[in-house]
Amino acid sequence: MRTRFGTLLGVVLGAMAIYAGYWFYAIDQAEHAFYAFVKAEQARGNSFEYGSVSFGGFPIRLGATVTGVKYSAGGLELEAGQVLIETLPWNLTNALVRAEGNVRLAYLEPDRPERIEMKPSLIFARVQATWQGVVQQAAIEIRDPDAKGAGGNGRPFAFKAQRLQADARMADVTTDTLDSYDLAFSADRVDLAEGFPTLLGPRLSNLRFVARFTKLPPFSTGYRPADRRDLVRTLQANGVEAEIARFDFDWGNVVTRGIGRLALDGQRRLAGQLDFKVQGLARLIDLLFALGILQGQAQILKDLPTTPEGELISLTLKDGLIAFGPYAVGALKPLD
Repeated sequence: MRTRFGTLLGVVLGAMAIYAGYWFYAIDQAEHAFYAFVKAEQARGNSFEYGSVSFGGFPIRLGATVTGVKYSAGGLELEAGQVLIETLPWNLTNALVRAEGNVRLAYLEPDRPERIEMKPSLIFARVQATWQGVVQQAAIEIRDPDAKGAGGNGRPFAFKAQRLQADARMADVTTDTLDSYDLAFSADRVDLAEGFPTLLGPRLSNLRFVARFTKLPPFSTGYRPADRRDLVRTLQANGVEAEIARFDFDWGNVVTRGIGRLALDGQRRLAGQLDFKVQGLARLIDLLFALGILQGQAQILKDLPTTPEGELISLTLKDGLIAFGPYAVGALKPLD
């Protein structure tokens, strides 16, 4: 009996020693990988500054705590008092990131009017990649963002939200030369302020968008566009398509549920069709008129018979024209 117990104890202690050795080896590799990443980003012309970094998490996690983070790349800017990066020793290709403490997330381009800056309470992110560095899945959740910015016409806007979340997962139709992703975006309790119409009320209760984007450039293997126009031209040349499985929102007393398909035509204009079921169509029509999107005879859409389940209506984009139901309501410009 004592011999069996001693053998078992020896096996357990040996396994613990092997695991401890592996953990210290892995955390050493993680430390080297962090410094290599910082140097690689700086070599690309990106800015990556931080106050201090510490490594730990034994025995369950491999973690790095980075303080005073300031990162900028291609118009994207991130600042945070502290960023925690964690992974599990037995699942090194799946990382969790938490940014907190005076967080600032912004996107802007010096030569364009569009910009957005958010100051959330927390940012959570998850990234799953292969050993070759190909990102297969990524997600980000932004808590309590206080946002402001400007649209393409330079008009300022501002809003607050309870939560914004975006998820991307590599789809099974990805090839060696073209990527495909399932993308999802959601927003909850968005309080609209400057720059937004409030005809339906100052709060957008929720927004949900789910789509599969196919025939994208190979972002996963390093493709980076020179600028936005270069990206749009590449999307058009590839024949990019978006199959929209869900485009829903609940705003005031208007509730919509939509599906459809979009692509780019030969002139780099959006083309396709979105089919909606709308509860509160008359109020939505009032909003579109107030925005100047609808005009003239489209007012007759308000006279459609109503049902408890909602009214069916289509938005069609074809040959550079926009049709809402049976009525042409505007023209489309090429994307740039």
